[in-house]
Amino acid sequence: MLKRETIKQAIDAIAARDAEIGYSLAELFGTGRIDVPVGPPPTTHPQRFYFTFDQQSVAVDKNSLFNEGLAAVEQPLLIKYGEMAKKLALSASESKSGYATAGRMIREAGLNLLLRHELDRALQRLDAESSGTRAAAREVLERLLGNGPEEALPRSATDPRVLFHGAVNANDCAFFMSLPFTREALMQVADLQLPFFSVRFVLRCLRNGTAPYLFACLVDGAIAGLIYLRLKTALFHKALEIKYIASAQHRPEGALQTSPVHRGVGTFLVAGAWLLWKNYYPGGREILLDSEIQASGFYESIGFEKRRPYVYSLVRPAGRLTYVLAVMVDRSRTVPPAVLGEMATVIKDQVRLLVRTKPADPRRELALHFLKLCLLSRSRPDLARSAAQGLLKYKSRVPEAGPLLELATAHGRITIVDPPPAAAHPLLVFKDGAMQSHLQGIFHLENANRLKAMDEVLAAAELAPYWKALCARPAEKEALAWVHTPAHIARIAATAGRQLYAIDLDTQTTSTSYETACLAVGGIFNLLDAIMAGPSRRGFAAVRPPGHHAEPDKAMGFCLFNNAALAACYLNHAHGVRRVMIVDIDAHHGNGTQAAFVQSREVLFFSMHQFPCYPGTGNYGEVGQGAGEGYSVNVPLDKGMGDSEFGKVIQRMVDPLARAYEPDMLLVSCGFDLYQHDRLAGLNGTPAGYAMLTRQLCRIADTVCGGRIAFLMEGGYSIQGIRECGRSVIQELCGLPSMEAERLEKTIAAPVSFAALQKSIAVHAKYWSILRQ
Repeated sequence: MLKRETIKQAIDAIAARDAEIGYSLAELFGTGRIDVPVGPPPTTHPQRFYFTFDQQSVAVDKNSLFNEGLAAVEQPLLIKYGEMAKKLALSASESKSGYATAGRMIREAGLNLLLRHELDRALQRLDAESSGTRAAAREVLERLLGNGPEEALPRSATDPRVLFHGAVNANDCAFFMSLPFTREALMQVADLQLPFFSVRFVLRCLRNGTAPYLFACLVDGAIAGLIYLRLKTALFHKALEIKYIASAQHRPEGALQTSPVHRGVGTFLVAGAWLLWKNYYPGGREILLDSEIQASGFYESIGFEKRRPYVYSLVRPAGRLTYVLAVMVDRSRTVPPAVLGEMATVIKDQVRLLVRTKPADPRRELALHFLKLCLLSRSRPDLARSAAQGLLKYKSRVPEAGPLLELATAHGRITIVDPPPAAAHPLLVFKDGAMQSHLQGIFHLENANRLKAMDEVLAAAELAPYWKALCARPAEKEALAWVHTPAHIARIAATAGRQLYAIDLDTQTTSTSYETACLAVGGIFNLLDAIMAGPSRRGFAAVRPPGHHAEPDKAMGFCLFNNAALAACYLNHAHGVRRVMIVDIDAHHGNGTQAAFVQSREVLFFSMHQFPCYPGTGNYGEVGQGAGEGYSVNVPLDKGMGDSEFGKVIQRMVDPLARAYEPDMLLVSCGFDLYQHDRLAGLNGTPAGYAMLTRQLCRIADTVCGGRIAFLMEGGYSIQGIRECGRSVIQELCGLPSMEAERLEKTIAAPVSFAALQKSIAVHAKYWSILRQ
């Protein structure tokens, strides 16, 4: 426990720099308002000593006391004195603050007093020292004392101060960066009261030039942990030493930060140190640290090996450190090739661990989680490639290898198949860079990045032998008039050359929009010509603007001309096709396509979509009119529905309806907004689900119309969703099947239907007897 003599010495040290505060603290000490506890304090912790201040228990960290001496007692004394002075000022003030506001003001007053005191002390020490960093350190200290404007702590991964971007807790965004010397950062350091990392220690690092070795973990703009490194050289041996590391294990009483403490900060800091080592100190052979007995288990679990008592060395990461590194490497802006090479070695180690350990070994779960993260890496294909190569090598000895590789291929990160013979009938693809000019220069969710995402998918080397590009052509006004009124066509044509024209709140045009929309329609016509000519029977049109909301007499919902409706009309006019089935799998109802054929039997329109949702149409009762009654089929889906429901809709309704209707061709209005993270919908589709839907629809086309099927791109406003789900669609169309999709398809075989599907079947059974079977 603390002795009264220690507290008295700390008060004397404060008085030597601030006589007024020292005198007041001495008075409080003399009258017993500052004292050591008579009995055990109300709350105890094995790593803390306690004293009392106005009958409040105040903690002093043992490590800080042993490392910093009296400073570990001085600082809580100053904080409590500043808080006491603020309480008195608030009591005397006529203006009253709320409890929470007053509590924050009191805490800030204590921290500000401590910070001012330590900054003055650091300046005095700097004057007495001879250091090559004096001028730079003085400039920083004077800036901190001046209370001028300063840069806020980073909240975005694009901030240039962020070295590495990763995650703590399960998936909370975290940044690894040099500790910023700002008042905000130092206030947080003081507020956290981390072992080793007092404000005095941090300012000492500034004075002696070792501040560049201080690093922080930031979560949501707040410091969650700190690490202090140093280079260690002995003869020809170089190492990077973790001198101190600490993370917030609890919030001190009255702390400004009130959010729960974060889990995994210590591992995150070690991961940051490992990447620093590989990035900036490649000559170092290892990472070293001195560990306390109670922390040795943690360090051993993440790959540290005992060298001698309390000294540990990290050469190869293990356990939780591996997947923290995987996330950090995946998310960080730049990662040198050397680091990716080191990560490949870590991956090999974890695969070998799976080979040599038994199924019950707890380390397997961590290794499998790490490999899964690598296989699903969003931005580092090298990680996925290394993990796949390792699992393929030991596939017969690692039972989990098969499911992991299937998961990776299902999500489009890698393609692992027995190479089939060169496709005799490649997928026909229409895409054209000119369509990216629509809405160029303005912010809009329907932007060129959507097509760029599909370009990335199609650029994959493994897909190159399986698809063939088609050229573009603009559609004629006469062709547009098959669906749209002359007034509507003229209205869109009149926007040509205008920098920006708003049709409604959602739908705008720019100078090239009319030209682009005509190009999209004409390109689809070329695609249909190629499919009808054969021998290729499958096609995909990566086009924009989308079309299924455009009605005969108006543009809406980002759509100018109705691509799918015009495609159906083109098949009739150019190829004599009498029956076309349009399957709309966009999250939003294809109101425009339905309106175009509401009184026609030449097109069977089917849509599954979120309801209620934009545009507000597509309920059960919308079945068509006149001769077209029964030829508009809608399945309104509840928010949150996903792959299972989508697959059952295709199986229970689209398949039997297609067999009964016998179309000459299947058109698919393919929106990528069924995706679970789409910005304008609330459904739960996955890339595997899109692969399953594509497989189902192609199978239907093979059965009823000789395999003739064309996917026309509609909505979808998550670029990641377009990329991942688009890859799944293209792979299936190219005949590169997904094992995950096959497994998912098996789960929909059970004869259980959900309410929306049952109701749609009941509504349309009166028109289609096949639904009553």
